Amino acid sequence: MYQLRGYTLGKLLEALTLEDMHEIRKCLGIKNASQLRKNELVAKLTQDIPEYLEDRFLLLDQERYDIIKAFVNNKGVMSVDSLDDYDFNYFYFLINGMIFRGTHNGDFVFIMPEEVIKKFKVIDNKDYKDVVKRNSDWIMYWHGLIYYYGAIDSVTASDFISRDFGETDIVSYTNVTIEGFFYYQEIETCCMDGELIHYNGMFEDVGVLLDEHKMRKSIDYYPYTKEQFIQAGQPYYYKKTPETRQLEVFLKKHYHFDDEMVDALVEDCTEIIRLSCGENNLSIILDLFSEHIRIKSLERAQELGDIVLAINNNYPMCSLKGYTPIKLKEASKKKDKPDKVESGNIYSFKTGQKISQNDPCPCGSGIKFKKCCGITY
Repeated sequence: MYQLRGYTLGKLLEALTLEDMHEIRKCLGIKNASQLRKNELVAKLTQDIPEYLEDRFLLLDQERYDIIKAFVNNKGVMSVDSLDDYDFNYFYFLINGMIFRGTHNGDFVFIMPEEVIKKFKVIDNKDYKDVVKRNSDWIMYWHGLIYYYGAIDSVTASDFISRDFGETDIVSYTNVTIEGFFYYQEIETCCMDGELIHYNGMFEDVGVLLDEHKMRKSIDYYPYTKEQFIQAGQPYYYKKTPETRQLEVFLKKHYHFDDEMVDALVEDCTEIIRLSCGENNLSIILDLFSEHIRIKSLERAQELGDIVLAINNNYPMCSLKGYTPIKLKEASKKKDKPDKVESGNIYSFKTGQKISQNDPCPCGSGIKFKKCCGITY
């Protein structure tokens, strides 16, 4: 760790290994430097990094802008603890030569060189803030696409982008989104059957999800608006519905959970549903709740089951192209040739099995589901 004696880029680079400096060089695309000795590479990077970072600054979104602004306002030095309020991917800033590790007054800190601060101040004006806002919308929009659909090919994504943003500078758009993927590490890319696929990295096998999409070829992706995509792309977002609010009320009424715990449980419940690909959501969710609560009566178990069932049937699922099971069922009815595979499925809480129209209604009335509770659906 480098003991801070100055904030200049040259001194901070001297503390790095030759390998570390080459990582920065390769990340920024600095050429004609692969064979340089350490002192020569320090000199070249000291000269080139500020110039290359000017272009890199034009790719930032609001989160990364705010982090750099915090360094600038704090004279280039931020302690590790002071960055706790930020979702701070420090590796991104290190590999781009924007900040360096060091110590200051005996504390471990991150240091932004004077040359980087100076270059940032030059471009930090109203027009630049508009660029940052545009970049933020582009990146959040992409995260919203993946939030609702789980995976999407580049052609379909381009159609959505054209619909909501009109004509865009394709070079700037591509560079901004690729840089955003690298920073947030949430969207992954692969090639399948000749198509470029972008997908949520939480799916261990994205092929299973894509198979679910292919089984519903006759149904378009659910048409969320630009504003809905951008909202869903915000950090820590999960969609709240009347049904999820019922679950919040249930947990607060019967158990001594604080708001943070309730919110975490509800979010976990919705994530299980949103990312499911044919699993028995009800069983998985009940296992989740059994780790935190004790259900003391059959009535309370039934109440919880009804709420979870309602969430399951009214929550958007990636495997259903962003539809809820009920909305997908409605959309399928409007098609002349509905999907061969069942569209939205409705499940029994007691058995965890799918309910067909002619099954006895799980409420215990003895009437067929389609003539009882199924009328609602």
